[in-house]
Order: sequence, then structure tokens, then C-alpha cells
Amino acid sequence: MKILIIVVSVLFYMNTTPAYSNFMQEVQIIDTINCIPDDSTETIYTIVEQMPSFTGGNEALKEYLIKNLKYPEKAIKDSIQGKVFVTFVVGQSGEIKDVKVLRGLTDELNQEAIRVVSDMPTWAPGKQSGKNVNVQYNLPIHFKL
Repeated sequence: MKILIIVVSVLFYMNTTPAYSNFMQEVQIIDTINCIPDDSTETIYTIVEQMPSFTGGNEALKEYLIKNLKYPEKAIKDSIQGKVFVTFVVGQSGEIKDVKVLRGLTDELNQEAIRVVSDMPTWAPGKQSGKNVNVQYNLPIHFKL
């Protein structure tokens, strides 16, 4: 009988303490979060089971950049060289979207990097659990005279 009273007392104490109340609220929030349906059309992944790839692979990407990159005249005149790091999303159907500069050099070089990436042909999309998903991709664009 004493054990039953102690257990009931402990349970009553736990239910009335603020710490236990906060813990139960967190448990309810976690349960609610886990119930949210997976909407992979909106989710942008950074790492997936199969990363997106440029059609033809890295060598084809390199050739595309060499062929399509136009060095801005002002950058040539000012002898500006270096890397512009761009980030973009490869969509579920392989389209390139949301192109932005992560770290740039000059406005002219940054705009050229954005242009050449935005004009890229469709990539092979990334896959997670066998489904095409949106994947963020970072790419350095080399400007060398």
C-alpha cells in the first residue's frame, strides 16, 4: 500500500510541476511536427541519395562553361580574375532556378556567372527515396585571363 501511495504522489507531483508541463508541450509539438505531410515539391535538399548532374557529366559542364562564358570587357581591361561562387536549385524536372551569387568578384563578373548558369540546359534531377526532388547546388565559376 505504501508503494502505491508513493507512485501516485510522484505522478501527481510530475503533473503539477512547470518542467513536466513544458516537457509535455514539447512532446505534443514534436508529435504535431511529425504529422505534417511530406511536401517534397516545396522542400529544397542540400544532400540527397543521388545528386543532380549536368547532362553529360562534369566534362560536359566544363565544356559548356568554356563555350558560353563571355568575359566582360571591363574585367578584361581591369585584369580581374578569380572565382565567382554561385548557388542554384536544380528542380524536380532538372530545371535551373533561384540562381544567386554566394561570393563574387565584381558586378560584371557576378552577372555573367548568373547569366551562364541561368541559361544552362536541363540537368538530371536529384533523387531521394527514388523520387525526383529539388536540390541546392553550389558551383564555382572560374574567370581567368
